[in-house]
Amino acid sequence: MDDLIPSKQISDYLKEKNVEFTDFEKATLIFNNKFLSKDTKHQKLKEIAQKTENQELKKQIQERLQFEEEFYRLFLTNDNNQYMYTIEHDDHFYGCFKNIQEALDHIKQLSLKIGLHAYMYVATNRFTFRKNTPIGGVELNFQGEISTICSNFLTDYIEDCPERFEWHYVYIPTFFKIGECVRNIRTNEYAIVCTDDSDVRNLIKKANKRGWQLYFIETTCFGYILRDGIWYLEFLDLTELEYDQPRNHQIDRHYIRAYEAMGDYVHYNEMKDKISKEDLDKMIDIVIKTTKEYAIANKTILDSHCFNRVKNAEKLDDLIYDTI
Repeated sequence: MDDLIPSKQISDYLKEKNVEFTDFEKATLIFNNKFLSKDTKHQKLKEIAQKTENQELKKQIQERLQFEEEFYRLFLTNDNNQYMYTIEHDDHFYGCFKNIQEALDHIKQLSLKIGLHAYMYVATNRFTFRKNTPIGGVELNFQGEISTICSNFLTDYIEDCPERFEWHYVYIPTFFKIGECVRNIRTNEYAIVCTDDSDVRNLIKKANKRGWQLYFIETTCFGYILRDGIWYLEFLDLTELEYDQPRNHQIDRHYIRAYEAMGDYVHYNEMKDKISKEDLDKMIDIVIKTTKEYAIANKTILDSHCFNRVKNAEKLDDLIYDTI
């Protein structure tokens, strides 16, 4: 179970409930486990393909491994120095390197370990490269190892569809409650949970009734994550979540208060029949107040657009960015 579910809390809960996954679901979980290196993933997928009686899964794994081996052969080979490699995170650039090993070695010197990507570009001469035209790209795990292809550079090879194990939906039971705070153990980001296990199961029933196709990351709980003074409403990867509180760590007190306020609001908003509108409005005001205080206290790390948006916010919706 540990190789399938990085979160110890979720893994232990599934063991307690005697939850077992099919070979198809195991392949999905391994493929989407961002803690594993590509070599570990490939080995585990090969083991499933050798043992499974599911011939369609065996065929799909063989196709995936062939696809990735072709991609990585291209990505890792630079014998003629025709490519340059970069290390990037969002819009930040951490250097340009003549081979992938130099890039991976450089990562060990960086304090940032999450969300790093390595890209390969066509080199125009010894010192420059053709930016915005990457030949390939990978996401890196904690150890600076290549974990996942981050873009479909060989797009015509494998179709993106839920019938394939890479994107197949896997139902993962959880114990998280609405309004509780959880932490992603990979990104170390906190989130306020907005839906619980019953919501997920109800959505699955509705999808089955209406013939909707479900993807791995889409039918799960979702929650609010505070970034740059804005609350992002996003799908949450249950395999990486554990119950936790910001106050258990050395974090800005304004950040802690904002999360406590949002947690209270989300919890009591679910219980509208047990709380007055006036009390709920007061909670909204506290969320707006604490979020603004966080933004003002951390103005130096926020870009001007986010800061001005938060500073001028009058309604809770002004502070929310819905990605779902």
